[in-house]
Amino acid sequence: MREYSRVDAFIPLKTRLTSLEERKDLHSRTSSECFSATFQPWPDLQDSELAEALKILNAKLDAVLQYLTFGNGDPGTLQGSQVTISGGGMSFYSKEAYGVGEFVEMQFMLPTVSNKVFFVYGEVIHVEEVCGERYRTGVQFTVIDEDIREEIVKFVFEKQRETLRKQRRL
Repeated sequence: MREYSRVDAFIPLKTRLTSLEERKDLHSRTSSECFSATFQPWPDLQDSELAEALKILNAKLDAVLQYLTFGNGDPGTLQGSQVTISGGGMSFYSKEAYGVGEFVEMQFMLPTVSNKVFFVYGEVIHVEEVCGERYRTGVQFTVIDEDIREEIVKFVFEKQRETLRKQRRL
């Protein structure tokens, strides 16, 4: 019997295989944790050239932080993917043929939580070739913070409520 309800969804997702070295120090996180510091507001500057130079520097720092958070500098590299998701794991389609027992990092966004990328890790529990060089991969979450799991469960219940509302209208 399954521990968590699951739903099919279309969400931004990026996956990658983790190295053996990485597995020792894996921890789930969200993109907002990378920007958790509090910053003082900009002071009013009388020197317009200095103010412009600081704005340029600030934009560069934002780009560096984005690069460090998302690996290649752009959360837009998360591609829309058809998944089945629950609080316990996720299955997704991939061109990559992951092996059973391998550990995968999953970066994804949920429509119920704006502007936050979740980074969770899991073990591949099944792989099925579905069409040529596409694979349906099932991953059980093994490194996931309970706050992240709760966000996933909320998303699943919201999707289920939405489905029930649509069925009642028919």
